Amino acid sequence: MEIYKITKSDLADFFEPQATISEVFTWLETDFMMQSKLVCQFIINGRELTESDEIDWAAKPLNIINDIQVKVQDERDLIGDVVGAWLDAIPEIIGFIEAIAKQNSEGTQRFNVKEILKLVHQQETFVSSLMSLKAPLKRYGLEIQNWETAEKSLYDYVMQCVKHLENKNFVQLIETLEYDGANALEQWRNILFTMKEKIGNDKPGEHTLSLPSSTRNGKSAS
Repeated sequence: MEIYKITKSDLADFFEPQATISEVFTWLETDFMMQSKLVCQFIINGRELTESDEIDWAAKPLNIINDIQVKVQDERDLIGDVVGAWLDAIPEIIGFIEAIAKQNSEGTQRFNVKEILKLVHQQETFVSSLMSLKAPLKRYGLEIQNWETAEKSLYDYVMQCVKHLENKNFVQLIETLEYDGANALEQWRNILFTMKEKIGNDKPGEHTLSLPSSTRNGKSAS
């Protein structure tokens, strides 16, 4: 995480007196995005803003700002965080699938609908998360072999789970989880592990910020 500080005089060099804070938000988010950095939080006059705070502050006049700090994270680091989180989560998901399959094989056929709903939702979230990684991975030249094939297999599997759940066909859902789920997720655990190694070994490209010089000088690492 990095923090950039912008003073009242810096802002006066770039904006008209009648400008609003929303214009500053847009300018900073766009500027950092062009450098493959994501804005995580704004701090105005020492106050850390939540997302709802940003909406409240957006229409306020620029002249109430004494200084603004911007917490940013390199997109590459964010990718690493997402990959690491799923590497931690996948074994737990696989373990739950195996527990359900074992319970079913013992003939109990007791279906905890709430837990199964949670599992299917987790799997849908995983698919969405993988989709969101594709564009930034390509930007960094970190394309993974067999990604497309594995993605389609996982998507088809999750859609089957959703279909069986909607039809309340729990027996078929358990069979799909047992025979397709663990294999699909294990395949992705291997792919994500390879991705994590690539992220760690490849050096990120250099970027030049177009923020004012005083802002760059005020940068600090946290």
